Amino acid sequence: MDRRRKNQLIVLIVLNLGLFLALDFISPSPIVFNEPETPPQFRVTYTGNTKMKRRFFMFFPSESEYEAFNPIQKMLEQREYGKYIKYKVEFLEEIAGEKNLTDTVQVAASMDSRIVIGGDSEKNIQESLDYLEEYEITLITPYLSIERNKINSSWVLSLQPNSTTKAKLYSELLNQEKIGTLIVLSNTSVGAKLAEYYNGEVVAINHTAMLNDTLNSVDRGSEIGVYVEKTSTLTNYRDTKSYNITVYCEKQDNKLNTTTVIITPISSDIERFNDFKAFYFNQTGKYPTYNEALLYDICTVSTSIIEQTRLRPGDDPEALPNGFKTVKGVTGNCTLTEKGDRKDQSYILVNVDG
Repeated sequence: MDRRRKNQLIVLIVLNLGLFLALDFISPSPIVFNEPETPPQFRVTYTGNTKMKRRFFMFFPSESEYEAFNPIQKMLEQREYGKYIKYKVEFLEEIAGEKNLTDTVQVAASMDSRIVIGGDSEKNIQESLDYLEEYEITLITPYLSIERNKINSSWVLSLQPNSTTKAKLYSELLNQEKIGTLIVLSNTSVGAKLAEYYNGEVVAINHTAMLNDTLNSVDRGSEIGVYVEKTSTLTNYRDTKSYNITVYCEKQDNKLNTTTVIITPISSDIERFNDFKAFYFNQTGKYPTYNEALLYDICTVSTSIIEQTRLRPGDDPEALPNGFKTVKGVTGNCTLTEKGDRKDQSYILVNVDG
């Protein structure tokens, strides 16, 4: 090959390489699913001394969860994370919702994201396990206690205790109430295990239609407790003034004509949690629930993990456990077990009605 042709070849290679780098730098935003009535998500992007970008995604099972996150977004934007890293929080337009968790994981993979925050049902997580493992994407959920017999995956983490631990903690509280009969109205893993661990008489049912007949079959003279995840599941049972009933639930979104007691998680760092509540109240005029505190802590942990790895979280197997060891959240110490569930969570009973 003569010198002239060699020079032409070199120029051609340089031009093609330059075009490739330019296209990569100004590449358009990734494809986003546009599904109706789907709550938005957000992403956090950092840029270091290089042009590399990393993101994590959050999606919400309901519009109210999305609205509750707005003040948390402000907190994230005001934080300083790393000396050489700047974070930018932005909300995407509509993207695949909770009912399409697998689609969301695939989108995250296409965007080179290695952390997805969400997942409010074991069924949807199970359906997405293959994709989480294939693309090495970590799902961190604030919404549920994982049943590790069903989901035994290092790619699924929870900022709540696993279902067995949570049921034991609930049972300890309910045992102190000295309930004559405890009716467990639940079809979740926690409800099933609660019936297993409670010391007193337990009647387990899985549908509200069974509640009235169950009430008629128990001793009316004794204290009766009904455990449900949310009180809205009891809207269609008849007047119970003739019963001595206390309803125990994780969340209250409906007033009942009975005594209602919420099983409430408490922070192991009250001062930090109170600061978070004050900020949230100043932004919204209302106090946050514990779920909002969990959302904020997950965001903090996720940014810490990204900051530690800088390049690809998958390249550093210690990034996740170190992230949870080093970040002290508003809900307290976020250290997880080897299975990926929260350690040392405490609960109290709060009487809200009756």
